Amino acid sequence: MHSAGSSMVELARKNWPRGVQSYKRGKVLYWQGDPVESLFVIEGGAVKISSISTEGRIYAHGILGPGRLLGATDYFLDAIHETTAEVINKSSLWAIPANGFQRLLDREPVFSTTVMQELAREAKVHLSKARELSFLDVQ
Repeated sequence: MHSAGSSMVELARKNWPRGVQSYKRGKVLYWQGDPVESLFVIEGGAVKISSISTEGRIYAHGILGPGRLLGATDYFLDAIHETTAEVINKSSLWAIPANGFQRLLDREPVFSTTVMQELAREAKVHLSKARELSFLDVQ
């Protein structure tokens, strides 16, 4: 596998040196249905990603920790968040404005490669979950 040689945290630190902020438990970074205004990189702590169905059921997609990028899939597809992101313990994150994120993608090949790797990792997790579900007994 090709490695970009930089982590998402290192790239955020390099490009937004004063941009890291502390968030308390319970802080919602974005709600399902909100427009994508910022993307987030987790430096420390944890964020729960969930969604609510039209029937009102909540599905927890997972808990993401340091180094993870939040909001990129939604940014690239339709610029509307398909999930809710909630801080579950005190966390430090970079909030990257969508226009700044796009400028970095345009200018920095290492950043673009790292984002692609993160999206590929996310797709692989979803594929694995789908595979597990396909083997469940209907009962």
